[in-house]
Amino acid sequence: MKRLIWTISVALAGVFLTARSAPVHWEWVSLGAIFGGAIGFGFGSIFTCKNTRLVIVYWAITFAVIGSVLGLEEPFGASRLVKRSAYGAVIGITLGLTSYLLQARNSRQ
Repeated sequence: MKRLIWTISVALAGVFLTARSAPVHWEWVSLGAIFGGAIGFGFGSIFTCKNTRLVIVYWAITFAVIGSVLGLEEPFGASRLVKRSAYGAVIGITLGLTSYLLQARNSRQ
């Protein structure tokens, strides 16, 4: 249920931000909803997942999607999109490993 709430709420935020920042075209608003929903599903999965190793993958994918959203700015460049997605994935892996190591350390004590 938490994943659904995260997905819907961040998708609505994506719709709002897209409609506010660009001329209102249904294509851009739907892309904002899709990217927002993917980010919301990722965060919902991060905060509800019991498997700590799988959390690393969720962090990486979520931050790769966030990086890809940042790579969509004008003027559009495919190399910028790929580069920012890769940076986001590296940041996500770093955050996921950090949370995994902290959880593993706390469970041993």
